[in-house]
Order: sequence, then C-alpha cells, then structure tokens
Amino acid sequence: MRTDLITDERSFLALQPDWDAVLSASNQDVPFLRHDWLLQWWRAFGCRELAIVTCSDDGTGELLGVLPAYRCNVGVAWSARTLRLLGEGRCGSSGLGAFARRDAEAPVFERLARTTLDEVGQWDALELRYVRPEAAFAHAVADQLAARGGHATVSVKADLFARPCIDLQDSWDAYLARSLSHAMRQDVRRCMRRAQEAGMTVEAITSEEMLEAALDEAIEIHEIRMRDVVSPQFTITTAQRQFWHAVCRSLLTEDRLRLSFLVADGRRVACECQMRYRETRYTMWGGFLSDWAHVKVSKVLFAASLQDAIAEGCTSLDFGLGEMRYKSKWGATRIERFGMLLAYRTTLPGQLARGRDATVVAAQRAIDSAPEGMRKPLWNLAQGAKGLLRAR
Repeated sequence: MRTDLITDERSFLALQPDWDAVLSASNQDVPFLRHDWLLQWWRAFGCRELAIVTCSDDGTGELLGVLPAYRCNVGVAWSARTLRLLGEGRCGSSGLGAFARRDAEAPVFERLARTTLDEVGQWDALELRYVRPEAAFAHAVADQLAARGGHATVSVKADLFARPCIDLQDSWDAYLARSLSHAMRQDVRRCMRRAQEAGMTVEAITSEEMLEAALDEAIEIHEIRMRDVVSPQFTITTAQRQFWHAVCRSLLTEDRLRLSFLVADGRRVACECQMRYRETRYTMWGGFLSDWAHVKVSKVLFAASLQDAIAEGCTSLDFGLGEMRYKSKWGATRIERFGMLLAYRTTLPGQLARGRDATVVAAQRAIDSAPEGMRKPLWNLAQGAKGLLRAR
C-alpha cells in the first residue's frame, strides 16, 4: 500500500470520482463524508492547511481509503498545532473520520493511523470529533498511541452527541398509527386539517432560479427561530451562509435537496431544509416565525415533509444532532451516538491544550447542572470565553 498526503485544493478536487466510489463501498457511507460536502466545507470554513491522507494499492494505484483532515493553530494566549477532521462543527456533520473499502478496511486504517502519527505528525493536539465510538479508525489511532508509550495522552469520550432517527413506515397512516402516541397523532391531524382549511400551502423549491432568494429567506427564518430558543445574539455567519448556498446548489443539481416552506396569507411562515441520501432523509435545519407559533406551522410543515419522504420511498428520517424532547414526540427511537477521541502530545502546547479542553468540558457540565433560568446567560458567557480560548 502507498500513502500520500494531500495539502492543496487542486489535488483534493481531483480525487472526487474515486473518493465517492470508495465511500459508497465502505462501512462509513454517510453524506457528511461525500467529497462535495467536505470540499464546500473547506472553502467556507477551512483555515491553515489541508492534511488529507490517502491510501492506494501499490500495483494498480486504486484508491482504497481516505482520512479527510486539516491542520490549524488553536488558541490565542497560547497556540497548539492541531489536527482536525474536515467537516467538524458548524454544519451538523457526524460520522466523520477515515473511510475505506470494506474488503481492505483493517490494513488501510492501520496504515492511515500510522501515517497520521508519523508523516502528518506536526501536531500538538489531535481532535477526532463527531466519530462513532466504535469507529475502527479511531481505535487504530488510540491503539498505536498506546503502543508508543508516553508520547501522548489520550482521552476517548463517547455518547456526547446524538442523532435521533425516525423509522418510517410504508404509508403515512401506518406511520401515524405505529410511531406516534394517540395524543400526538390527533394533534398532527388536527393541525394539518386546520392549515388546509385556512388555505395554507406547501411550497417546494425545485429550480435554480428559485433557490438563491428562497435560501436567503429560509436562513433568515432559521436565524429568527434560533434567537428565540438559543440566544438573542445568535447569528448565521458569512461562512455558514456561503456553505449552505454552495451545498444546497449542489444538492439541487443532484435532486437531493428538499427545501420547503409553509405559505400562509401569501407569506412564507416556516421552512424545512432537508436532504436525501440513499433511503434516508436528513434534517439539516428549519424554523418558523414566532407570530405564527399559535397555529403550529412548524408541526404542519414537518408533517408534510414526512409525508413526502414516505411517498418517495425513504425508510428513515435522521433528525440531526441533539436529543430535544420534541423529536421523541415524532417517534424518534433509533438513536445514533457520536463521540470524540482527543490526543495531546507531551509538548508544552499539547499539555496546555489538554488543560484548556478539560476546562471547557467542566464549564459545560456546570452549565448543564445550573438552574434552568441561569443556563442561557451562562451559555452565552461560556461561548464568548470558548471562542477566545479556541480561536483559530
């Protein structure tokens, strides 16, 4: 096997056909590892230097596996050279990390792990976030670090992030009967009936001509909703807008974008942005205008999205990261969890980074255990401090 380190975007771009073919033939096949998703992520959020490791067959040159990663400096008061996964944070990705053809997984992951620690070894901290706790590559890295003795300290944390999923039935009526409680089922039917009587309609965005302006409006609705539930200062950044525009254009071209609005009195009052991958719908984000909350427009639109997903043959709906209570009301019972592997070299920057991250985790636990009325102001304060500590 041969390994190569890709550090420029042109070489990254050239990998696209082989990259997606290997992903499709892997056990790690999720939309967040597709070439275009990670390319657009890098163009919007990337900083410093790509550090993509590829593994190929020596004789044929055939691509066997990939570790999509990048290097950056993290910290203001002190700076730690950090190796991270492409796609982490800011866009709801999970299931990140290396992927390889099923028939070559073990040797490929062993080679990718060794290359990560040796040839891509210019790092003080290694962050593998949003990976499955049982991920073979993360364990290969941890095993090799352990075998090397005191060169680094390793922290493996599981069950930190969850993506609840709904198992869809073969018809809308079957879904309502088998997945929802009697009270929820009655409420959904009542809300949809009232919306129809009020003349509300669902508008699906299906053309490039409609997309750009519609996407800006959907992002604004989402931002308004997040200010209500997260923080009055919540803002969609320029980089996030760039990413969503690029990704949604690509998804639309592939007929995988499912962007819809609920229209009431000629006004878009709720939005739902989803994508299809294989037989699964993935909820990316959504929102609604608070002055329409009394008629449950979000529930109406989400129910319409579920109906559409069932009609097009999807077998599940991925609810996105987070275990909010409303998700269980829709029958979200299949919970996929993701954790992270953190490793810190015994260099001074590496150990300072370890202390910094431990402080962030402790602060998060303190916020989670605080009285409910204190959580939001404490969270806002912590976000500012975290941004300073982990600035890139």
